[in-house]
Amino acid sequence: AGFSVTPIPKARHLTADLLAVKEQRYLIEIKTKEDDPQVTAAVRERLRRGEIVTGGVPFVPKNTISRIIKDGVAQLKAYPTSGRDFCLLWFIATGADTEAQCRQFLGTLYGLTDVVGPDEHPLIPCYYFRNSAFFRWPELDGAIVGTVRHGKLCINTYSPRADSLRASSLALVFGTAVTDPRDLEGLDLAYIADCSVDRRDENGVLQYLQTKYQRPALMSMDLQTWGVFYLPEGEQP
Repeated sequence: AGFSVTPIPKARHLTADLLAVKEQRYLIEIKTKEDDPQVTAAVRERLRRGEIVTGGVPFVPKNTISRIIKDGVAQLKAYPTSGRDFCLLWFIATGADTEAQCRQFLGTLYGLTDVVGPDEHPLIPCYYFRNSAFFRWPELDGAIVGTVRHGKLCINTYSPRADSLRASSLALVFGTAVTDPRDLEGLDLAYIADCSVDRRDENGVLQYLQTKYQRPALMSMDLQTWGVFYLPEGEQP
């Protein structure tokens, strides 16, 4: 896409992975998420015994992903500020259910949940409802979330450079695959819990949303995947 990309040599101290340049300088740390091999092996063994195995992945913030983000931010911050314009994490999902992994990444970055009320409004996503990595680390300007084939650019609206990233050469490349909660809120497609309420006080956050968006009693609803596991093609119980 016309970027000049330089891999950053590994060193004993923390380093990021790439510096991409096209009008602006983007410092990028790449993180991948694979399935837990022990869990995968346990599921496969049960399937070989002829058991029916079901399971689900909740789309909520995950402590394991928060730790990955924390490490990534430390690697980005170790690079001289004079040599970069934006700091980004690039999450690449490589497990069996990449869509669910991406939803967990988004949930952790944005503190996402869905809210619903007794009126005619449909279920609507709410950004920053829970503790979020973007709020905790405003020096992280955004993140690319996806697979090796496709992804989206997510804007950290708590970054002081959010508007600059939204208008950047990288955002132009992603086109419509840019997630900015402010855009979605303007289209009545999302809520933003931009309040100082402690995120452990869920009722307090809900009351704030009810007042801000003039809604009756709201409740949160964490969605998840649910399905049946199968042995890979060619394997028999």
